[in-house]
Amino acid sequence: MVNNGRIRRSSILCFGALGVFALLSRLLLSLYLEVPIGGDANHYLEMANGIRANHQFALNGAITAHRPPLYPLFLAAVQSFSLNPAWPKFLQGLMSFGAIVMVAGMLLEARFGRCAALGAFVFGTLSPAWIYYPSTLFSETLFGFLLVLSLLLLWRAMRVSTNGKASIVLSILSGIALGLATLTRSVLLLLPFFLIAAACLHKSRRHILKPILIITLAWTCTLLPWTIRNYLCFDAFIPVNTMGGIVLYQGAHPHPEGFGFTPWEEIDAAAGTHDEVERNRVLTREAIHTYVNDPLRTIRLAALKFLWFWNPWDGDSFSLGSSFNPHTFLLIVFAGAYAFFAIGSPKTQAVSGNGLIPWLFSIVLLYFVLMALLFYGSPRFRMPVEPLLWGFAGLGFCALMNLRGRNREILLVCILGSSLFLYLAGDIVKEGLRTAVDMILGYREFWGKGSP
Repeated sequence: MVNNGRIRRSSILCFGALGVFALLSRLLLSLYLEVPIGGDANHYLEMANGIRANHQFALNGAITAHRPPLYPLFLAAVQSFSLNPAWPKFLQGLMSFGAIVMVAGMLLEARFGRCAALGAFVFGTLSPAWIYYPSTLFSETLFGFLLVLSLLLLWRAMRVSTNGKASIVLSILSGIALGLATLTRSVLLLLPFFLIAAACLHKSRRHILKPILIITLAWTCTLLPWTIRNYLCFDAFIPVNTMGGIVLYQGAHPHPEGFGFTPWEEIDAAAGTHDEVERNRVLTREAIHTYVNDPLRTIRLAALKFLWFWNPWDGDSFSLGSSFNPHTFLLIVFAGAYAFFAIGSPKTQAVSGNGLIPWLFSIVLLYFVLMALLFYGSPRFRMPVEPLLWGFAGLGFCALMNLRGRNREILLVCILGSSLFLYLAGDIVKEGLRTAVDMILGYREFWGKGSP
């Protein structure tokens, strides 16, 4: 009992120390890290100003549905109390910390153990993306927080599916959170239906399908007012925004500098119109035609998008001193270790309530990977689902620590040594890999000498 008490006290101290560091680092950086405002942030601020001044969603003085509404609403709500840009960043720092707590808490509550939860907490605490993005006026942090919150509520609803009232309430709350996340980033528009399809294939579908159906209904009701507003304004069915065609077009026609760098003049020229609704339709048709017309090119481009989605050479985005990001590398390696050890393991299913957390995280992660292949797989696209990888990496770290003999030490030394080597030789290895990828998939056909 004494030993157990010591373990428990040491775990509390460890979580407490990490929690203080995670919270303070995010809050301080959100207040003092100066990130230039441009691109998406300018649009969000302009829309927020229009909401406060004229009570309407507008860009360049015209009513718009170009971007999802929730993040501009969030900025407008904060600005109604103070115009200091530090305040929304401060709140985003709290959301970043909240995402860490939710993921680690899910692992603890599911009885995966303190080791797995602590591993997830460490990965979340040290995430460059979840430290950097709260310091910007981008929607990623709010979107990621709402997505994790929705998954937490959904998991609890599925766990208590035999308790009708509790499951229904949790499912409704999860659907609302998922709807708000969709109103932040429209990439989630197909996720509820993807979850329904996955639930129909699950061995416990009788228990998990009902909460997911309720979530879908609550999600639909959350989107409905904005969809009706768009129909009244544009006489067209626009569930969230009109930017999908642009992103799809850019994914099918990558710019030499990378995804998302296509100039607006080129986009408007390709669409042949400045009208945002018609532009969305034209560019969607053009992108689909490009994909269907040349299947081999589409397959090669999808393979490149897949590699770019998992690309650990994104260190320059976070000023890590190297083009290689060791956090992304370790996250992928430890998450992969969990997948390796979990395959065919009955224990994994038993300790997790039929494996609901791994199943739910895997389905959502697979959905995002498929969306990356359809649109584009930049590391920024990966950021909102990185918390799911924290959970898998924590489980993978725990699995490695449970190995016996010298295998554990050898594997850990190899993993950490590889990470250090790649950090020091990041640019050299990156160029070598780029050449190899070019030989196999024709990398420079799409990007020339540019990046990604």
